[in-house]
Amino acid sequence: MKRLILLVMLGLLTASLAFAGQTSLTKMILPMGKSMEGGIAVNPVTHKAYVIAELAAEGADDEKVIFVFDNDSLNAKSAPKKLGLPLATTHPVKVIPILNENEYIAIDSIRNLVYVGTKFSVEQDESDTGDDEGGGGDVEPPGGEEPPELAPVTSLEPVPVILGTLTVIDGNTDTVIDTWYFSPGIEPEGVAVDPATGVVYLGAKAPEGEAADDLTCTSGTPIPDIAEPGDVECWTGGYIYAFFADPAGERIITWLKTIPAGDDPESVVFVSGKVYAANEDDGTVTIASAVTRCETGWCGGDLLTNPPAPLVSYSLHVFSYANTLACIENQFEADKMAAGGGSVFVTDDRSRVAKITGTAVVSTVEVPGATVCETIPNTDGGGLNTSNNIAFMQRGDRQLLYVASEQNTVAIFNPATMTQKATITIPGAQHIDGIAIDAPANRVWLTDEVVQAVFVLQGACANGTGACIP
Repeated sequence: MKRLILLVMLGLLTASLAFAGQTSLTKMILPMGKSMEGGIAVNPVTHKAYVIAELAAEGADDEKVIFVFDNDSLNAKSAPKKLGLPLATTHPVKVIPILNENEYIAIDSIRNLVYVGTKFSVEQDESDTGDDEGGGGDVEPPGGEEPPELAPVTSLEPVPVILGTLTVIDGNTDTVIDTWYFSPGIEPEGVAVDPATGVVYLGAKAPEGEAADDLTCTSGTPIPDIAEPGDVECWTGGYIYAFFADPAGERIITWLKTIPAGDDPESVVFVSGKVYAANEDDGTVTIASAVTRCETGWCGGDLLTNPPAPLVSYSLHVFSYANTLACIENQFEADKMAAGGGSVFVTDDRSRVAKITGTAVVSTVEVPGATVCETIPNTDGGGLNTSNNIAFMQRGDRQLLYVASEQNTVAIFNPATMTQKATITIPGAQHIDGIAIDAPANRVWLTDEVVQAVFVLQGACANGTGACIP
């Protein structure tokens, strides 16, 4: 693995579309990377972009890594002719190994720390029972610095077990400085940072209550499946974990508090003293107050929405009407979020965007062009969405909201009025997924789930006020 990482670091990143003034679109080809499924964040101080992907090198066995792009990546001028790369630019790529996959990454630009949650499945058999007495160890939720011991199995057949982590990366050296291991079964999702305090919030899905048969759940609460009459879904409340990282401390990562959330808190953002979690599977948003220092240690993290409960309007239901373009089980979904200007913006992973200010939904808009989902039970089916991912830019007094789509377009909205200003089409893209903003540099970064590349929009191209010139 170390040898593969070294080869990548010495390898080449190719920019096949060079910058052209202030209205440019750059395609950064990454031959050693693949499956860039949305995990991207940019530090607006260092202008580094961090992209979660897989190694595509022979023998890499799909190891998960974070590729680091910097200003030199964008400004490299020419390639040595002996490399056979005419009309292209090259630059070495920094690679950070991580334990496994996730779609979310957050940056504390003040402290230059990078946070990513990972989740991976292991096969637990009789050799992975934890200790000689068959116990699960003395690890209490939410986990600890060391990998938790696994409980004993009751069958000779291997049992898949999810192991989740919170990984902290030092942005000065781009190296992992600590990893927190959650108790088995907890699946980390979105992550966000309070820039004022450095408190990190991570949404996590609890072990799912799979249906034991068509009418009952082994855990969780049975909910009739409207997509498959006679079947059930199992509602299982998730969590928002609050942490604090001190690179100079004896214990780098400290768990502060666990906040109850809805079923599968997919995305997490922080704004105006509140943390928001979009609960994908039940179409709600959980909102809590910030966790802050106080005389007794750490206080806050109090729910501002009702306590999560199934079959109850326990939280903020984002979309009040069904999206008929989506598959029937996804017609009230709450998916990706972005924060800025004192508000939060939520997509439904099909064609809608909602604006939340404080604890109220104040606006809902449609992004034109989404196609109808194919009717395939218990799947996301087909159809292309127009609200795949979302990002917010604050540049001086100007605010812009970006909504990326699977149709390789980026819609730009005025977030104050929620009116659409422009649509950018990304040439050469096949499945735009992740999006991140570098406001000081006036750049928009995009990942592609299919093409081994990231796209960078700059200047008037990024603002929707000028042509995107390759």
